Amino acid sequence: MRVLLAVCLIACLTVAVGAVPELIADYAERTATVSSSGRIRIDNYFELTAGGKDTGKLFSRLDYGRDVAVQQTTIPGLTLILPTGTTNIKYCDRIGNISTSALTVHEGSARSPAGSMELTLYFRYPLMTGWHVNFNVSYDLPSELMATDGDQHVLNLMATDRTIPDPKFTKYVSSYILPARAAIPSVVAPLPKKTTTTVPAFADWVDRTKVSFEAEGVTGTDLAVPVSITYSLGTVDVARHYLGLAGIVAAVVVIVAVIRRLW
Repeated sequence: MRVLLAVCLIACLTVAVGAVPELIADYAERTATVSSSGRIRIDNYFELTAGGKDTGKLFSRLDYGRDVAVQQTTIPGLTLILPTGTTNIKYCDRIGNISTSALTVHEGSARSPAGSMELTLYFRYPLMTGWHVNFNVSYDLPSELMATDGDQHVLNLMATDRTIPDPKFTKYVSSYILPARAAIPSVVAPLPKKTTTTVPAFADWVDRTKVSFEAEGVTGTDLAVPVSITYSLGTVDVARHYLGLAGIVAAVVVIVAVIRRLW
């Protein structure tokens, strides 16, 4: 009898655990943009799906709040472990910044290092099987994270932020946009499908170099690898950038002054 009860208990626990749908990232991209001053801007984009077939049932917050069984079959949100020194955190979904969030700064633990942050986003609607949600999370990192020796700069970042629960990425892209006129002598990244392109940027006279890596059918654990990009950017190149900005501002001031005089 005890054996039978134990088997029934294990079966019930298995069903309860199995009822939680798998979190699937149909597409995700993380872009790190580095300014001439070394400021780092991280932009994360997620297209998430709760695994399983859409039941077609209408969602009721009242029923959801009262029915624990329904709650066990949904994914209410996502937690991101952000690096130490993270500032200026912003997030939005397809409609706008209307989701609920919680931010926690850690003093240090096995789960999160000291100074790191946990950003928990609760979706507008908990994800039931087959449901989708798209959203962006962006933040700034201090220039102190850059290793600099004269004109040589080294950008060391993880390929992705740790997320809880850990989704299965159908396609993941990790991109790095470097300052204008930066020369890249070295890239170290244990990720496949490397591509190098150029992208235009506001107030830059020349396009910026963009290094991207793609991976398919991986998890966040697989992507927990460091990426190191070494690039050279001389003082003259930085001066050109800021002189270009000053030139644009001066041109705008002159145009406004002329328009006001003619008006």
